[in-house]
Amino acid sequence: MAEADPILPFVDAYDHKGDPDHYLEVLVTIENLKKCCGKVNACIDFQVTERSFSLSVEFSTLKGSGEVRKYLYKVKRLPANIVPDKSSYKVKKGQVVIKLRKAVPESWIGYLDRGGGLEQDTEAP
Repeated sequence: MAEADPILPFVDAYDHKGDPDHYLEVLVTIENLKKCCGKVNACIDFQVTERSFSLSVEFSTLKGSGEVRKYLYKVKRLPANIVPDKSSYKVKKGQVVIKLRKAVPESWIGYLDRGGGLEQDTEAP
């Protein structure tokens, strides 16, 4: 069976004004993503550089069905540098919450509003 193209998830990015830790928060909505007793029902790959990041989430839709659903979100270029070692993600029910630590404590609100969000990498994986 041929592998299906990855699904582009729904994403919101928030630059919290006055955040003392200088993080950009990115909420990635993944239908049927669950976390129970510290375990996640998916394989998650989060890659981050100073100017970009990618998130891949893959899981079986139904136990024993063999159907695999893969979500992929890639940002080609962030508005400014981030600190990869201080950036992270955590899983909540139906979401992956990414926190990107900015290298310089400045607001990205204007960029996010003007540019319609983060610049995605739309090339095939």
